[in-house]
Amino acid sequence: MVGGRLRCLGSIQHLKNRFGDGLMMHTKLAHIPVEAILDMVDQEFSTKPTLNLTDMQETCRHLGKPERANYLSINHPTAYTLIESLTKNHNVRAKDFCTWWLTENRFEAFQSFLVNAMQRSHGTSQLLERQNDVCRFKLSGSQLLLSSIFSLLEGCKGELHVDEYTVAQTTLEQIFNNFASQQTQEKGVARGLVVAPVPEAHEDYVAVH
Repeated sequence: MVGGRLRCLGSIQHLKNRFGDGLMMHTKLAHIPVEAILDMVDQEFSTKPTLNLTDMQETCRHLGKPERANYLSINHPTAYTLIESLTKNHNVRAKDFCTWWLTENRFEAFQSFLVNAMQRSHGTSQLLERQNDVCRFKLSGSQLLLSSIFSLLEGCKGELHVDEYTVAQTTLEQIFNNFASQQTQEKGVARGLVVAPVPEAHEDYVAVH
């Protein structure tokens, strides 16, 4: 039952077969080197050691990523640290902003690479969760193989700064967690979780024989 509606009825194996398609991939991106952070501070904020919200929003536009101004929210999986600092200290250190900015650059580069790679193999990738440097994706495709994903990640580890990764078939717990995330009664969503739209009623009703 999800949100008071019957979504599926059947055995454990049926649940896995019906909702466990694809692979689950966890990745952890490497931390940004201190040298890269300090270089950005020198280039962009040599005379401004601390920033307010307006400064950060203007910097997003100045650096060609105006959409990131909308990320500056307590609900964002990485930008929340900046907002917490802003609330507590009334400003954000330029060094912390640069760390966040470069982290976003790395994540976006990795996500773009993954989307393009899956499209080339007629598959899809879906971001399910992101917490700081760690992210979780669902990979789907009719010709998807564990070996091909391992090969893909090994080939991009250095260039895209992938520190750790795991790839596995979807577990029953993950299927239940996905159902739970679609509860319409739940008004709050944990920071970093990406909630999929709830399918129309009756779409997944399955009879037990």
